[in-house]
This record gives sequence, structure tokens and C-alpha cells, in this order.
Amino acid sequence: MIQRRISAGANLPSKIATSMASGRPVLASIDETTPAGDVLRESGGAVLVEPEAPASLAAAMRRLAADSELRARLGANARDYAERRLAKGPALERLEAVLLG
Repeated sequence: MIQRRISAGANLPSKIATSMASGRPVLASIDETTPAGDVLRESGGAVLVEPEAPASLAAAMRRLAADSELRARLGANARDYAERRLAKGPALERLEAVLLG
């Protein structure tokens, strides 16, 4: 996924949860200080590169393509995080805790 700098801090795109739940590593060209960057970094299931840096993105793609162990580890981490933190059940439990205090 690629996010332009102008919208980088706006939200957590739903495609992140779907991508992580698939058990595949996520390669994201996104500012690490955004909510999406926080989730991806915390998950241990992603490779993050600076937005609008095509050479870095290409290098990260080559690295993932060449390293099956890295892909497997990142994918497993992404899926585990999605199940623990992003699935409907855990998300609703956290929302309920916030709303009910």
C-alpha cells in the first residue's frame, strides 16, 4: 500500500486489517508516525518505507521477494496481530471499555 504525504496522518485504512489478516507480510510506503504506521510497526508484520521514495520501495520489494523466511515470519506476525487486536471481537471489547470507562 502507498499513502501520499498529504494524507499520511489522517486515518487507519481498513485495507490494513484485511491485509494483515490474510497472513501475508505488508509492505507499506507510509509515514511511520501515523496511526497506520504505529499499527504496522507494532505488529511486527510489515516492512515500512518512507512515502514517495520509489527506490526504497523497490529495494524493500526485492528484499521480500528474495527472503521466504522473512515473508513467513512477517506474515505470521501480521495475522497474529490482526486476530488479537484488529478483529471485530477484540476491537468491540476495547471500544466498550473506552465508552463504559
